[in-house]
Amino acid sequence: MDWLRIFASRLWGLFRRRNLDKDLEAEVRAHLEMLTEENIRRGMSPEEARYAARREFGGLEQAKELYRDQRGLPFLETLLQDMRYALRMLRKSPGFTAVAVLTLALGIGANTAMFSVMQGVVLTPLQYVNPDRLVMVWENNPRFPRTWASYPNFRDWQRSARSFQQMAAFREQGVDFAGPGTPEHLNGKEISSGFFSILGTELTLGREFSPEEDRYGGTPVVIISNRLWRNRFDDSPEALGKSLALEGVDYTIVGVTPLGFRLLEDVPEDDADVYTPLGQSDPLILNDRAAHDRIYALARLAPGVTLAQSQAEISTIQNGLDQLYPDANRDMGIYIVCARRRARTGVCCPRGAWSESYAFGAAAAYGKRASFSAWRWSRTPVCDIGSEIGPGGGLGKLAA
Repeated sequence: MDWLRIFASRLWGLFRRRNLDKDLEAEVRAHLEMLTEENIRRGMSPEEARYAARREFGGLEQAKELYRDQRGLPFLETLLQDMRYALRMLRKSPGFTAVAVLTLALGIGANTAMFSVMQGVVLTPLQYVNPDRLVMVWENNPRFPRTWASYPNFRDWQRSARSFQQMAAFREQGVDFAGPGTPEHLNGKEISSGFFSILGTELTLGREFSPEEDRYGGTPVVIISNRLWRNRFDDSPEALGKSLALEGVDYTIVGVTPLGFRLLEDVPEDDADVYTPLGQSDPLILNDRAAHDRIYALARLAPGVTLAQSQAEISTIQNGLDQLYPDANRDMGIYIVCARRRARTGVCCPRGAWSESYAFGAAAAYGKRASFSAWRWSRTPVCDIGSEIGPGGGLGKLAA
């Protein structure tokens, strides 16, 4: 450990520089005096003796610098000297200093923001199983290129579509929590049965909602977040089966989400603490095919099915629904995008691929009435369509 002792000694020398310089001066002076006295004993005059002593000793300043290099950390001393010089120069030119600091601040801020976007959009994978197979299903019309799904339409897609391995829906819904513990307002999500299995997410405790619970009049059940489980139930497995008072209704806890799970991975403040069955929501919304009230449709592509194939099938299904329900689905179209904003593997959303599937869906839905908006969207990369801010100020984003 000699190197550690040497390093500590040199580092300590930085804080004793004045004292060490005094010691060095005294030592050099003592050497010169000894050499001078020896030369005088040899018969030299005092002046000649001092001159010969200096010549024999060598360069004084060179010897001092060599000693200083040995006792301290030269690179650190040089750095401190450069910093002091730079500060003196900046103090002399306050205008230049302000411009330089502002330029550096803007540059660092811009680079930090760009890297944060790249980290969340491209580099960080979703925490779900095979995230590039997850897609969002949107409806649209000539006025709005993207809108939320109608719940009756979603149920028909779920029953009829074969290009999807599974389909689920979710809706944001804040709730008032009355107990146990201190009452508070919680962020909540209403989700359909099988939602977590589509994502490939395993619950820490319990199970998902059953289809029987995901309907109007079903048993009030709830899945709580890991945070709520820790804060209100002290990580106890006995939390399963206990009651939670939400909006004046007692819900039975049937599951706990994994630690760190959130639906919108890039919006931490939108983390949900409670998940309730979507089918138990307001029947005025769930039974109205013309209502598009913040319901998001999520699906997982079946093995071997491409985005264009699933778009072709879902457009055919939607055309049939338009004919069956012309009043509610008048001029409605449908299109599919990757759930994440930028898929890296190319399975769902290859780099540079254009949304031909959307153009197909728009043409099938609008026919000759296809608007300029539909043409503009048909020339937009599929992943870019999925990344644009949708209804509700961007709550349609699902990626990380």
